[in-house]
Amino acid sequence: MSLETRIKEGFERAAQVIKARLPATRDLSATLNGLANNQAGSFQLANSHAPAEVLKVTASHAVDVCLYLTDADRTADLSRLQGAPDTAPNVPVIGQWRTSAVVLSVAGVARAVNVTTVYGTVVNRSGSTQDVTMTIKVEDR
Repeated sequence: MSLETRIKEGFERAAQVIKARLPATRDLSATLNGLANNQAGSFQLANSHAPAEVLKVTASHAVDVCLYLTDADRTADLSRLQGAPDTAPNVPVIGQWRTSAVVLSVAGVARAVNVTTVYGTVVNRSGSTQDVTMTIKVEDR
């Protein structure tokens, strides 16, 4: 075996080890069809690996979005007035964002998700009825 072949194989093995040690990332997504402007809709996303950390939230249109650990938490927060700065008292949330952009950066405020289902509420702020797709990038922990 030539030196060149051994070096190439060594680099390939090293790359495999590094890749195996890197946390896996994946996208969880849901679409809410025909969501009127300023209308709220609920969604849930299957998280196949817990725990995970939310890295990025993307929406197809301008939205307000809030992510919850349980369906009960989401339900408890539904009575909150739109635009209120915080969730209902004692309701744990993964994160809450308002944006006119479609990509929300959650760096520094993201929370670990130790559940197999992520629950969410989204409010369409696009100005018209839209099919709103929410995508959440998570990384295994």
